[in-house]
Amino acid sequence: MAFKKVIQIGAAGALGSPVFDAMVKAGFEVSVLARGASKTVYPDEVKVFKAEFSDHNALVEAFRGQDVVIVTTGGFFDIESTTIPLIDAAIEAGVKRFIPSGWGFDLYAGSGSWNEHLIPKYKVRDYLSKKATEGKITWTNIACGLFYDWMFDLGLFNIDIEKKRAGLYDTGDQKIMLTTLGSVADSVVGILKNPEGTKNRSLRIHDFFISNKEVLDTVESLTGVTFETYNISTDDMTAQSRLMPRTDQRVGVFALAISFGSARVVEWETPDDSQLLGLKTKDLREETEISLRKNKLLV
Repeated sequence: MAFKKVIQIGAAGALGSPVFDAMVKAGFEVSVLARGASKTVYPDEVKVFKAEFSDHNALVEAFRGQDVVIVTTGGFFDIESTTIPLIDAAIEAGVKRFIPSGWGFDLYAGSGSWNEHLIPKYKVRDYLSKKATEGKITWTNIACGLFYDWMFDLGLFNIDIEKKRAGLYDTGDQKIMLTTLGSVADSVVGILKNPEGTKNRSLRIHDFFISNKEVLDTVESLTGVTFETYNISTDDMTAQSRLMPRTDQRVGVFALAISFGSARVVEWETPDDSQLLGLKTKDLREETEISLRKNKLLV
């Protein structure tokens, strides 16, 4: 039987918003947990709980009666200190399923000792897994590679329409998994509809398994522009990230480097779990056109 009642933390963000919309559209009873200072306005039918993550009793009260807690907040370095209190409160409130802010890399594929930037997320993973082993709660993690839309939104494909120049990571030939935000949102709905089949599993999804060059070829086809290309060394990016302050920007640079570089951290065997979660096949040209128009790179 599908889950019914869900409470979401981080419902107003770039990832959280499409996830929220997809759950509401699918007919789930969605509530939101927001910090006290939040001024985001939600539809009248959505119940909003205000609580600080340090207020255990308030968290328990917000989570009581919920089937699922889903976390779609960003951040890396503070993820352990913010998520573990949520897990503890969810357990006390009797929540059945916890979906942490995993996303991106498959946090369950290895120890993670090679990546100091993700250590807080690995600590959340281990804590949640331990509680599940004790029979106190279940979990589901989603690994989706890099967000295809975000790569355009944040300029991470390094495409300059005016100058007709584009940067390629290393040779541009490394293929990686990329997923649209819409598909990530749909995958959450798939989890909620299939509790048993997704229980205590890290699920891998993707829309595209393509290279930087293939993306650029698609952009050239849509725009009619032939780009002069230059190469961006992922080794240099890795070295640069280690000199940056401990911020999410530092993690972002490092994540790009290890994704498009030789580490191959967002490359896995197919078919993956996309079909299990009911994801429909996306058209690369169509999704690229949507992103180009959104970012005014195509008129």
